[in-house]
Amino acid sequence: MLCHPVPVLSETGVRDRADRCPGLTRPWPAEDGALVRVRLVGGVLPTAALAAMSGVARRYGDGDLHLTSRANLQLRALPLHDGGVPGAVVDAVA
Repeated sequence: MLCHPVPVLSETGVRDRADRCPGLTRPWPAEDGALVRVRLVGGVLPTAALAAMSGVARRYGDGDLHLTSRANLQLRALPLHDGGVPGAVVDAVA
């Protein structure tokens, strides 16, 4: 999977279209299961949210939270059902 850098901000700095990388609503079907990335607004993640995401990784994924080169969190090996991740995963992360 390749995520090519594509400008998604308008000249005013407002996001004017979706990026092309996997997210909770558009997981990437990798060999080990679904891969999703969670954008950290401002690069900040409250402790409670980190604990919740860590629990999701242990319960549903490979057990690890992966920090990407763009300071997002990535969850791997999630179950994929009908093209999406289970609602419990979305609820826990959102």
